[in-house]
Amino acid sequence: MNWQQKLWKGGQTFLYAVRPLLLYLFVPGILHLMVSFFLPYTVEDPQYQKASGNFYNCIGILAAMYLLNRISKKRGSTIFKDTTLILENPDWRFIAFCAGLGAAVALAFSALITVLPLPGALIQPYEADSRRVFLQLDFVLALINLVVVCPVMEELVIRGYMLNRLFAFFTQKQAIYLSAFVFALCHVNPLWIFYAFFLGVFMAKLALKRDNILYSLCFHIGFNFPAAVNACIMRAGFGENVFFKSKVLVALYGTVALVSAVLIWRQMAKEDSL
Repeated sequence: MNWQQKLWKGGQTFLYAVRPLLLYLFVPGILHLMVSFFLPYTVEDPQYQKASGNFYNCIGILAAMYLLNRISKKRGSTIFKDTTLILENPDWRFIAFCAGLGAAVALAFSALITVLPLPGALIQPYEADSRRVFLQLDFVLALINLVVVCPVMEELVIRGYMLNRLFAFFTQKQAIYLSAFVFALCHVNPLWIFYAFFLGVFMAKLALKRDNILYSLCFHIGFNFPAAVNACIMRAGFGENVFFKSKVLVALYGTVALVSAVLIWRQMAKEDSL
């Protein structure tokens, strides 16, 4: 094939692969805009956010799941098979390692961001976006969304469906980095994009190594879990000054988390030749 044919074929393969992800990402936003015309406040208004809750996100999830199910039925298959989510005979020890590694990496990275003297233009939007996730939506639903719903959906549509569809044209290495790039862009905030790309590469390799997104899913849940704990501390109103009152204390948490991550990783590599 010449370069025009390769570009056309690659573009077709990519667009086919990202269809469920596009529904998951854009249906909530489109519905927000449509409904905002009939409400007395804007989409960015906290009152609107509280009134809508996670309803529109649920619609996006249902739309993506409907498309995945429809595609699988046409192939005479199932969502679980097409996304390589295999629940039979899980390796519980390795699942625990994946979740623990995710939590340790998240804590180490959060501590690093807190301790480093990053420019205000970079860190302030990051902190604002992090707080907005919990303070403008139904808190319980926001926690469930962060720890369960988002990891499940992102693993299904990115590491499960999209990654496997990309293999129709791209090499394994190209598919891994392309899926990680798309995963990173979904996070919008520059700091989130930065670390999401590297996490996307790791989780794609983990899923392919085990031929099962269950383990990348557990890592993803583990990574998001400390943010939920932090949100509960902030919500309580008294714990933030106790647990995060100095950068020295945060650096200590980060060091412990980093050491834990290295130890868990070494054990995982020993057992699974990662």
